[in-house]
Order: sequence, then C-alpha cells, then structure tokens
Amino acid sequence: MRISDIAQGNRVLTDAGFTCMVANEHTVEADERGLFVQCDHGKHYLEGQIGDDGQLVGITTSGE
Repeated sequence: MRISDIAQGNRVLTDAGFTCMVANEHTVEADERGLFVQCDHGKHYLEGQIGDDGQLVGITTSGE
C-alpha cells in the first residue's frame, strides 16, 4: 500500500514492528505536517514508513 492510497479518516492496521504502539487498528489523522496515527509519543507520521519500493512498511488496510 502506498501513502497516496490513504486519506484522513481511513482505518489502517499496524504490525508488531512499532515500539511506540501496539499492533492494532488505528484511524488516520492529518495536520499541517501530513498523515499520522496516534502513538505513545503522540503522532506517528506515515511518511516515515515509506520503504525503498514506495510501499508503506508495517501498515496495511484494515479491510473495512
């Protein structure tokens, strides 16, 4: 999945590879810096999860 496939209000699943949040379903939010999900540190920006192939790492669609 690419970041362009996600919009504010979408639900995504994070895997167990994050130290700042549990593997779970999260609602995507947005601010002036970009798209993010809430985490233990506040905001985890999705742009930081873009892999070398352009796909998001550790984030998938929730199936909803």
